[in-house]
Amino acid sequence: TGSFPAENAFFKRSWTQDGVYEQLAQALRRAALDAHELISTGKRRSSVVITAVNYIEQHYAEELTLGKIAEEIYVSPPYLSKEKTDINLMSYIHKVRVEKAKKLLLESSLSIQKVAELVGYRHEKHFMQIFKKACGMTPSQFRFRKKE
Repeated sequence: TGSFPAENAFFKRSWTQDGVYEQLAQALRRAALDAHELISTGKRRSSVVITAVNYIEQHYAEELTLGKIAEEIYVSPPYLSKEKTDINLMSYIHKVRVEKAKKLLLESSLSIQKVAELVGYRHEKHFMQIFKKACGMTPSQFRFRKKE
């Protein structure tokens, strides 16, 4: 018998009956997503990419890494990293977080630090750098300009 690569989190899991059912449910969801994408757009996007995007959009406030996302959607990190996309994984995570931050900045009076925390950045300075790069202005400037 062969062995599986030790770095693959999928094979490190202790599988229970519920775990197997969850894996089968994920596979069926991916197949349904593939079919829907092909029918609705005439293009085929990988169900793995769609599943990863959905996971990111639901968990953007958490610490997200390639390994964590791959583990949660039951694929290996190398497999996920090789999926063809228009944008790399970290850029997409930043994009989602910045969009969520914009909404919070406009709809609340939360501090910039609190907004950063709520969208998944542990350090306000890093959040401000990412936000400015994406929007061309700081979060404070964005909030002030949009409220004028």
